[in-house]
Amino acid sequence: MLLSGCFYIKPIRQPMINNPPEIVEPTSNPATKLVFGRQFTLQVYATDPDGDDLWFEWPDLVDVDHTPIRYAEGDLWVGGATVHDLEALPGARLRALVHDGHGNVVTVTWDLEFQ
Repeated sequence: MLLSGCFYIKPIRQPMINNPPEIVEPTSNPATKLVFGRQFTLQVYATDPDGDDLWFEWPDLVDVDHTPIRYAEGDLWVGGATVHDLEALPGARLRALVHDGHGNVVTVTWDLEFQ
């Protein structure tokens, strides 16, 4: 049996890999936050290698008076929370979650040291 013609096999397309956000600051994880007085602010500086927008979540501050900050400055995203009431803190360790909207989440942790 003779076969003729061109047998073209369509290449299988590999899905694009979406990379997780990269934390610029704090530089250590967990980081240490010295707390003086009754109010303090935590900030996360992050970038995304794929250019995605980033969102910041503060799961340990659910019942705490905090102010979320989210803005882009070039490729750098900044998320922050200001704690106004130390008595409402759940403990001496707080977390921030940095999301890229594609299922990638990076956790940043602070150990609080009260002065």
